[in-house]
Amino acid sequence: MNDNSRFKTMFKSFILFVTLIVLTFYILFKDGNITAIFDTIKNVNLNYIFLAVMCMCLFLSLEGINIIRNVNLLGYNLGFFRGIKYALVGFFFSAITPSSSGGQPMQLYYMNKDKIDLSHGAIALFIELASYQFNAVLIAVTSFIINFSFFTTKVGNIKYLLFIGISLNALVFFFIFFAIFSKKLMPKAVNLITAILTKLKYKKVESFKEKADKEIAEYKQAADLIKKEKLSLLKTILITFFQLNFMHAVSFFVYKSFGLDTYNIIEIITIQSVLYSSVAALPLPGGIGASEGGFLTLFKFFYPIGLVSSGMLLTRGINFYLFVLISGTAVTIYTLNYIRKSSNAVKV
Repeated sequence: MNDNSRFKTMFKSFILFVTLIVLTFYILFKDGNITAIFDTIKNVNLNYIFLAVMCMCLFLSLEGINIIRNVNLLGYNLGFFRGIKYALVGFFFSAITPSSSGGQPMQLYYMNKDKIDLSHGAIALFIELASYQFNAVLIAVTSFIINFSFFTTKVGNIKYLLFIGISLNALVFFFIFFAIFSKKLMPKAVNLITAILTKLKYKKVESFKEKADKEIAEYKQAADLIKKEKLSLLKTILITFFQLNFMHAVSFFVYKSFGLDTYNIIEIITIQSVLYSSVAALPLPGGIGASEGGFLTLFKFFYPIGLVSSGMLLTRGINFYLFVLISGTAVTIYTLNYIRKSSNAVKV
């Protein structure tokens, strides 16, 4: 895919992203008193809001650390701020594309602009993705078990949607696991899919086969690196565990900012982790609509009547919309720098 096609696709995703935001907030607040909600938000404890924002900064910083460690294992010597750059790129494009599908391809694009070999970037990001999926599923399943009574008795039929969402994420993780460690399964699966596509007279069978074989080769390289650098993999998994919990902790600090203390950090984080894992699998940019609706459904049991909408706005505002704005600004700056450098190179 050339640059023009890539950015046309991203522009369409961005339009969908904005449309979903407008529709979501119109549906959620068309019958509510939005003025009263914002008046409530004005009175929150800003110290807790600061802690919530810092949690998201740590979330991105830890992702950057993981990316750079994995890239540097392949012979590079990149610093911390390069990792932050790729983390911001990933956050923005994951946010505006369905099922976060644009995050890693665009990280690879910007890595390649920085002279990082595509195969090396793919391996580093694949290891980071495997760790992310493993931790997301582990935390969500553990949280679901801890709150089993809550989910089975209080939230109605939404518990089935939560279960399906977690299950889909688990399937993604197992796919990644077998893609890395099974030498026979993935090639057989590709051959089977290729045979089916051929019978269906799909025009781009060869292109699919070539792309799939290339990805399998990258998975094998990732497996070889994991086997060689077990300690580094353990560090990646541990850091990702804290990374995800920092993001989930935003909900707790927002909760505390309203002067509430009935529920502790573990109770709030475990509910948030189940919600996050459930909506992450949906084909919606940033889980827009599902995340907001899910928050209102689950956290109405934790907030007093009249505060849950304010809590949702602040939580999503900090752990998503604020950092979409920050990461989008960063991506714009990075892109303009690349354009400027390209123009200077042409002049020379």
